[in-house]
Order: sequence, then structure tokens, then C-alpha cells
Amino acid sequence: MKKRILFVQVWRTQGDSSVEDPSKGFLAHPGLAYVAAAVRMAGHDVSVLDALGRHLELRDVARLAADYRPDVVAFTAYTEKINAVATTASAIRQEVPHATIVVGGCHPSPLPERTLAEFPVLDVAVIGEGELTLVEMLERFEDPDTWSKVPGLCVRRGDSIDKGPERPMNADLDALPFPAFDLFNLENQSALYSTARDGLSLPLTTGRGCPYRCVFCQNAMGRKYRPRSVESVIDEIEWDIRKYGARRLLLTDETFTLSRTRTEQLCDAMIRRGLGRRVAWGCITRADAVDLPLLRQLKTAGCDAVFYGVESGDPEILAATGKKMNVEQNVDAVRWAREAGLFTHVNVILGLPGETRTTALRTIAEAVRVDADACGFNILVPWPGTWVFDQASRGLHGMKLLTNDWSQFGVVAGGALELDSLSRRELELLLLFGYARFYLRPSKVANLARVGDLGAIPRVLLHIARKQLAALFR
Repeated sequence: MKKRILFVQVWRTQGDSSVEDPSKGFLAHPGLAYVAAAVRMAGHDVSVLDALGRHLELRDVARLAADYRPDVVAFTAYTEKINAVATTASAIRQEVPHATIVVGGCHPSPLPERTLAEFPVLDVAVIGEGELTLVEMLERFEDPDTWSKVPGLCVRRGDSIDKGPERPMNADLDALPFPAFDLFNLENQSALYSTARDGLSLPLTTGRGCPYRCVFCQNAMGRKYRPRSVESVIDEIEWDIRKYGARRLLLTDETFTLSRTRTEQLCDAMIRRGLGRRVAWGCITRADAVDLPLLRQLKTAGCDAVFYGVESGDPEILAATGKKMNVEQNVDAVRWAREAGLFTHVNVILGLPGETRTTALRTIAEAVRVDADACGFNILVPWPGTWVFDQASRGLHGMKLLTNDWSQFGVVAGGALELDSLSRRELELLLLFGYARFYLRPSKVANLARVGDLGAIPRVLLHIARKQLAALFR
């Protein structure tokens, strides 16, 4: 039986300390877009209430949800947004009391029972990929007593919480419909560092999963890399250009160049179709998964920006992350990308296990030496499902959780973790110093025009500076 499903992309709620500013550009959530497309293909009525894209306040979200009269309201949640999701769900519940409220995403996937226990307004948690799971739940919608038998679901049943069997990761990503970006508000969307073209930016997923075991990563898409076919990816790129007028794509794969052969095949296909002249794109990858010839091929295919996670400039700290890389590989990868004509962005993490003031300053100095076009400085977050979360929860390896408030689990604006060797205040001061040391150089000040809007960086720095000043006057 056809049902009405409302997906909600949350922005903020009253009292939320988020530094998000949707007027500065953002991307539609690819996970919501994929699940919405799958549910629509299964024959249900689907709508997306894009609170982020439309800058909607909580009262407006609740009112619009009531107007739609959904049978199911579905959210996705990163850890730092689960509180905002629950607050939004409560407001909607008051207007639509009989709707089933579902949450999926990076936070509930590793903590399904705990999520439902902590937030009674949530009825169902989806574990892992949601496309097949939610469709199967809707097939059983008239018999909720059987929902706990659906692989990948965790369900509230009265006073108990029942978890269904594990659902294997989807091996056939080509069978999924293209993400339903037509359901989102696309007017304000633009990717960070739009170095080539103005206009609409969209996320593009060419494969899911990552085989590496970095201690800080949730690995939400599994440890097996599952690429889509080259033909399917090319079809979606052309669809994005033709249907939406996309001028830029951000490839969301955790390590886009993981398979060199497949990367070369995809780039060759893009070059043959002339797609690089019609749409620019950026990708995320590892420094040890590229070389100069491959980066030059990416450039010819339309890539203009590459993002590397370099994590640390201290060899021992970097080795302890499980990333299986060395510092010089990061230096080479940035140099090669520059030679290929690509914009380079690196991310580092301060506060990794074993970090001291000396190693953190070494990382900042190394970021300056690597001299990418842009650098994001982050403070380690103990995200659920990671080795860091498990160890920090027990106070091991010099890590200490400071709060159980999930809204504090943001990479820079939060305050969830400190080290025996570095207090939270010291970590935040090091982050401020890192940004100042990196960007307040003549070469980077002159480059700001190319970088364009620095995304959340100014808002983050202001947030932390205010926090530090407030601490001084307590």
C-alpha cells in the first residue's frame, strides 16, 4: 500500500550552537537523496522538507510537516546533529502524532539501541545503508510487529527495543536510482572552494566503502570498496548536467583513487564524452593513492581540486592512526597535484592519541611546509563506532571524554574530548594558532581570492575565540 514519506534535512534548532550558515553554500545530503529515490521508485509518495536549503525555523518545519500529513518522517543524523534531529522530531510529533519517526545515518548506525533509548520520540533506527531497509519496512508497514525482523532495523516496541538481523552492504549500487536531488531546495547550493565555475554544485558518489582502519573513522559504508560501474557514473554525471544544470560535482567517495585501473577508466570515459568541459569536479583521496600521471589525468577529465587527509605531521602520531602512511607521501602528493594544476586542500587532526604540544606544533609546521592551497585544522572527535570512542569512553590511551552531550561532538566547535597531555583549552588554542600560522602568510592572503568563501572557518574561529574569552572572565 502506498505511503507518504517525509524526509527532513535538519538545519538547526533553538539553542543549537551550530556554526552552519546555509547562506554560505552547502550540498544536499546524498544519503537522504539516495534513500528518498529508492522509496519513490518503490511506489510511495515522497517529499523532502529541506530545512537547511530553505533556512526554516523549527515552528515552520513542524507546520509544513503537518501540511504534508506523512505516515513516516525520516531523518539522517551525524553525531553532533542527533540532538537537533530529536528536537525537530518532537516538534513534528506534536503536529503529526501518528507518524512513525525513523532515523538513520552515522550516529544511530553504531548505537541503534542507545539512540532509541536516549530519544523516546524516535521509533525506528536504520543501521547502515538505508535504501533497501526502509523499502522493506514500508512493505511491512501494516504489520509493525514484524519490523524487528527486517535486516538493518532497530525498533521500539512498547517498553522494549528490538534489533533485527544484520543487513549486508549493498553489492549492486548500479541498481539504485540516481539520488532524488529534485526534492531538495537547490538554489543556495555551492561546494566549498568553487575554483572553476559558479553555479549549482551536487555531490556524486561513485563508490562506497574503505578498506583502511583509521582509528578515528566511523567507516560508515563498510570496509569493502564497492564501486559503481563506469557507465552508471557517466550516466549520472550527464543526468546531473541535463536535469539540474550542475556546474560542479564533489565526489564523496572516501578514497576516490583507491582502484587505479577503475579511476583511469572513469577518467577516460569522461574525457571521451567531453564532460570536463561541461562540469568541474573535486575528489577526496589519500596521498599514497596518487602520482603525477594519475593527477594529470584527473585534471584532463575535469577535476580541479583534490582533498587529502594528512592528519599529522609527526611520524609517530601519524603511525598510531592506523592510516599506514608517512609524512613525505603527503608532501609529494601536494606537490604533484600542484604540478598537475589542481587546487589542493589538506585536513589535519589535532589531539590524536599520544599528541603533545610539541607534536601538535610539529603538525602545524608541517602543514605550512606542505603548503597546500588550503588547510582545515580539526580537533579529534570520539565518534561512536570508532576505536577512539571505545578507548576514550574508558579513559585509555590518555584520552578523556568531557561530556555526553552529542551536540559537542563537532570537529572544531564542539568540546567532547581532551588528552591527559593537552587540555581542551590548549587544543582549541592550538587550532587557532594553526589557522593563523597557515593563512596569515603573504602567499595565502593573496590566494584568498581564489579560495573564495572559506566555508565555516571564520564562524568556527569566532566561536572558539568567544569561548576562550568567556573562560578568561569566569
